[in-house]
Amino acid sequence: MLKNIVKKGLVIAVIVLFISMSIIPSSAFDNVKKSSIPTSYKSIIIVDDEGDGDYTSIIDAVNNSNPGDVIEVYSGTYLEGEILMDTQEITLKGISYELGGGNDTGSPLIVRKGFMQIIKVLADNITISGFTMQDNNSGRKALYQGDFIDVYSVNGCLISNNTIQNGTNFSDGINCLKTNNVQIIDNIINNMDLSGIDFKECNNASIFGNIVSNSEYGIFIESSEVINVTKNKINGCDIGIALSKSHSNTIYLNNLENNYFGVNLELSTKNIIKHNNFINNSWDAVWDAVKVVIIQRWNSFRNSWIENYWDDWIKIGPKIIPGFIFLVIAVIPGGEIQLPIAIPLPLFQLDRRPVKKPYDIPMGV
Repeated sequence: MLKNIVKKGLVIAVIVLFISMSIIPSSAFDNVKKSSIPTSYKSIIIVDDEGDGDYTSIIDAVNNSNPGDVIEVYSGTYLEGEILMDTQEITLKGISYELGGGNDTGSPLIVRKGFMQIIKVLADNITISGFTMQDNNSGRKALYQGDFIDVYSVNGCLISNNTIQNGTNFSDGINCLKTNNVQIIDNIINNMDLSGIDFKECNNASIFGNIVSNSEYGIFIESSEVINVTKNKINGCDIGIALSKSHSNTIYLNNLENNYFGVNLELSTKNIIKHNNFINNSWDAVWDAVKVVIIQRWNSFRNSWIENYWDDWIKIGPKIIPGFIFLVIAVIPGGEIQLPIAIPLPLFQLDRRPVKKPYDIPMGV
């Protein structure tokens, strides 16, 4: 009798234990799943200048966004001051048709309000695409006008399919400073007082498929490395592509037409200039470098010019690219400032195998 009671008790205990084991892990798993679900989801924020969305102002939408949000801005005109993008992974996307009951068409137009940048990017992995941007053409004068888009000290940014035009008072179209892994793709930039695209102290970037015209510099790259400049069309600029103190960059398959200087390399070495079209420029390409006598090797200032099309090439022999070497023979000490004594020496670099016909370079825009 006692044994039967004990057996029944053991059976009941085993059953209870089994049931509890099957229930507890399930509830614990549910708790784990719930705790791993983020408290907020990525959302779409709608901006429409006539009030048919969540906001009528792009600044208000950006200021109320969370990481990962997509801000869709519909066709219309937006008078904006400085749009400060300091939240990561925000997509600012222009939609080229009307929302609701208005009659706006085309990409949304952002008109500068005040003297600051239109958009300032201070966070990683921002995307800006599909806008037209311009100054307000009020005739006002300022010592300095902010750039249209400023990207400062971030890792990852995509700026694509925008039209940026009519910059005044020392403004750039797109300015990137101390930034890595930026992509500037398929933008149209014209009539900039300074540069269409300006890079300083940047690395590992792509400038692809842009059309830049009627600016002081089409593309200006300073103190930067591993920048790929590919399939851009640069027309009517003082300098098409300028490299200053920049190394290991690639200039490939670009159309450089009707500029005063097509390419200008200043104190820049180990760059590749390959398969570009140089057409109707006053000077197709020039370069300069500095060599310290005895200390530096002669090949320390070399760049590679490879199979470009030059409309002024005489079709015989290599294409000569003129330049200067400044031979530093002595330095006059002066405390913090040291004055080098240098002798300018005219030299040349060569494109040894220029092509006879221009390349067919389809543009991305």
